[in-house]
Amino acid sequence: MFRFFVRWLGLTGLLLAGAGIIGALAIEPFDFLPALNGGQGTFARIAAALIVGGGAVAILVFGIELLAAAKNTAGRRSAVGFNVIVQFTLASILLIGVNYWSFENYARIDATKDKSFTIRPELAAQLKLLRGETTIIVYQQHKTFGRFTDRPDKFDIAAERKVVEKVKDLVELLREFGPQFRVVVLDVEEDGYDRKLAAEVKNFPLLPDALSAAPESSIFFCAGRRIQRMGFHEFYQLDKTASHERENLVLLDQGVEPFVRRVLAIEEKKPRVGVAVIHELLSTKGVENEFGMAGLRKSLEANGFEVTDILLKKWSESGPPEPAVYSYEESQLDRVEESLVGLSQQLADDRTIIAEARKVSDLLKNTTLDKLNEMLRDQLRGRVFTEEDRKASLRRQEEVLTAIETEVKEIETEIRKTEEERVTLLGSEATVEGRRQTDIRSKFRRLLDDCDLLIVPRLTLFNLVAGDRHIPNRIYKLDTVQVTAIREFLKSGKPVLAMFGPSNEPDNARDPLGMGSGPDELEGLFAEVGIHFGKQTILYNAESKAFAERRSNPFGSGLTVELPPLDFERDLSVGFTDQSAAKPNPIREAMRVTKRSAGQKLDLSVRHPRPVYFATIRPNSWSFNAEFLWTDATCWNEEKPFPRRDYTPRLDLKGSDPTKRSRDDERPGPFPIGVAVQTTIPPDWMQPKYGALKTAALVLAAHHAPSGVPSALAAESLISSDAYLPKGEVLPMVRIAAIGHGSLFNSADVSRPDLKPATEQLLLSTCNWLLQRDDRLIQADRVWTYPRARLSSREKTLWRLGASIGLPVLFAYLGLMVLLVRRMR
Repeated sequence: MFRFFVRWLGLTGLLLAGAGIIGALAIEPFDFLPALNGGQGTFARIAAALIVGGGAVAILVFGIELLAAAKNTAGRRSAVGFNVIVQFTLASILLIGVNYWSFENYARIDATKDKSFTIRPELAAQLKLLRGETTIIVYQQHKTFGRFTDRPDKFDIAAERKVVEKVKDLVELLREFGPQFRVVVLDVEEDGYDRKLAAEVKNFPLLPDALSAAPESSIFFCAGRRIQRMGFHEFYQLDKTASHERENLVLLDQGVEPFVRRVLAIEEKKPRVGVAVIHELLSTKGVENEFGMAGLRKSLEANGFEVTDILLKKWSESGPPEPAVYSYEESQLDRVEESLVGLSQQLADDRTIIAEARKVSDLLKNTTLDKLNEMLRDQLRGRVFTEEDRKASLRRQEEVLTAIETEVKEIETEIRKTEEERVTLLGSEATVEGRRQTDIRSKFRRLLDDCDLLIVPRLTLFNLVAGDRHIPNRIYKLDTVQVTAIREFLKSGKPVLAMFGPSNEPDNARDPLGMGSGPDELEGLFAEVGIHFGKQTILYNAESKAFAERRSNPFGSGLTVELPPLDFERDLSVGFTDQSAAKPNPIREAMRVTKRSAGQKLDLSVRHPRPVYFATIRPNSWSFNAEFLWTDATCWNEEKPFPRRDYTPRLDLKGSDPTKRSRDDERPGPFPIGVAVQTTIPPDWMQPKYGALKTAALVLAAHHAPSGVPSALAAESLISSDAYLPKGEVLPMVRIAAIGHGSLFNSADVSRPDLKPATEQLLLSTCNWLLQRDDRLIQADRVWTYPRARLSSREKTLWRLGASIGLPVLFAYLGLMVLLVRRMR
């Protein structure tokens, strides 16, 4: 026993001395004596002490063992034979038995701090119910994290490789719930790509269309004819700003749950987004991208949404537009039928012309010259109609006949195509039924019932620097029945995104369509929930200079103005109530992460936006700061944004007291132009008696709106109808977003219906949040770095030496301990 203790003591001392040496090597420079005396810090002193103490003990034990070895001259025979055979047999049986048992009885332990690889029980239960095979296709087109720039850097490339690894790891995790998951990697730069793609297309015929529509490297979840897409950045978001700061790949893990939900959502119905506009040209299928929202449709459909247009006005040449509700397909059917009428009339006219031309040709061919001269005496006026004249006239008639007959063939072809289009449109039961329905309110509600989200865009001002190009806001005003249908849509808990451009018009504005003036009921509807649209247009300082230049040089360079990008970093709140304790706006936080991912300012700017505010005193009606979109500080709000020969819009604060400035007064920026709130609907929407009680109380009290409060909020600012709610009654919640610009999601290039990456990300973040798909918003609370740990130079040295030297020494120590125990037996 004594010899065992001595040997253990010697080996332990040797181990401690080795640990001290490793620690000393990690310190540069290491001076033994100063370190032992504490001159190089606690860590160096411990390392020196371990070297001295451990080394002394090891030397002492070595001396004792050396003396003992001199006395020990006899050896001991080792025991072999039956005992060895029995031990080997028992060990083999134990090894085979444990491995056999482990195939059916194993435990998986998630050792990560935040349980990154643990699927919630309810999701795990749904995964176990899946039937059939789910193929997960990792599509690498090497346009992933560099989508904000055409030249990806080393972090973009490294992030793409790492995401592919993570997808494979996660698929292995999903295989715990059954063998029905299969992963395929399609790399466009890999040899054999076409062969692998062709093999998958046999199983998934719609895959080529899905791949071609993908704007970046993506993950596709395929089952039968259903395909769901997920961008790489939705799984792991690259934080390029942090990557450059740390010189280390930094990814923001979006978690296992969004990935698993995509697997489960393959068979789910896609969310439908309704876009309510007043004219076909402003719709998502409009032929003019400058006015239409084709880019919005393309982006949403590429990311798993369905888009439908709802037209709210009927236009005619003889009068102002009338309130209406019809789908784009119904509008197309009307256009097609009107086109058929016009084409048929044109065809009939052309055939009449052909008949007349042939009649004239026959007359010229079969009539003598004398007879022709007699018939054409008045036209000839003494001139003689000769044979040469006859030939020339016949040539002209033949040319007319050829041209008209060619036109007739083209019209007949066009009629056939138009008729086929008409038959196709008539084949839609919803389109035919919609035409029969004439009641605006019930028809609007029917169309809204099919929608999960409603977007109401109002494009008003285009580019005042280039000239007075605008659509009067009064044209967009809706009928009371239409506004009521939108209120019912909100009451049902469905979200709305309002995109209203400025309502300002020139002083000399005319009303040729007879639209009239007066309050906008739809803006009043949003004011009831606390969203207030400003009365001004926001102009930038750069535009003021361009206005002045345009007066002296209409064709100068001032027509092109570079506008500053929008801001997501501000934590200001301009509501009436103290929202300082509220949570950050989720859309703003998602865009902040997107900005860090881009590693640069986002290319997101708008011309002539409108201020938007959230202002309400209704208690507990919101849960976070409402503002998520701000302008740059170099701007001001202007009530008269239209330049004239004798007037240039500019910021003028003479005699203005900043402490007494109200919201609608002219002032410098920044301004909020985007708000998003999750709020309770007003009580009087549920029970009109609450609103009547509030109105009666205000009348009896003879109250008036206080100075500075918007008129739309005057009544609410004095007393809220919440006060009349029965105790304990809970109002339903609804999500609403408002942006002070009507064409933020229009295509930047009129020749291509594509949104800029930053604009598309804002659109997707807004729509996903409105639809309560918060798991699809970009998160920044789980950071993954490569290497995983951030180490100082000393820590890196310790880890390197510990792994290369320390571990072998440790296991040698343990092995010797085992050998010593066996020797004692």
